[in-house]
Order: sequence, then C-alpha cells, then structure tokens
Amino acid sequence: MTRTPVTSSQLKSVGHDPATNKMHIEFKNGVVYEYDGVSTADHQALVGAASVGQHFNKHVKYGFTYRKL
Repeated sequence: MTRTPVTSSQLKSVGHDPATNKMHIEFKNGVVYEYDGVSTADHQALVGAASVGQHFNKHVKYGFTYRKL
C-alpha cells in the first residue's frame, strides 16, 4: 500500500486501501500500524484535517481494530 506523507508532529505518512478498508499509518519513529474497517471517508477526514495528529487521537487511535506491522 502506498503511503502519502502528512504534516504532523507524530505521524509521518498515511495510506489506505479502499478494497480492503485497511489504513496504514507510519509514525515519526518509523513504526507502522494497520487499522481495519477504515472507510474512504474516514481516511479522507484524517488526511484532510486541520490537525492530523489531533484527528488521529480523537477519531482513529481507539476507534478501529489495529495491529503493529
């Protein structure tokens, strides 16, 4: 999955696969997590947020099943 860089103090890049509803988030420390059940609208809301980090903490961090890759 291709990840796109984002402007954030904690996140480095975000990728989304609409066919599987999976999203990959790479953090500044190089760790990547995969989140399940993420719709295209949810992904777009994250990358389009005024503060990507705040949106992640409020809407993504504990809102989806995730695993470390």
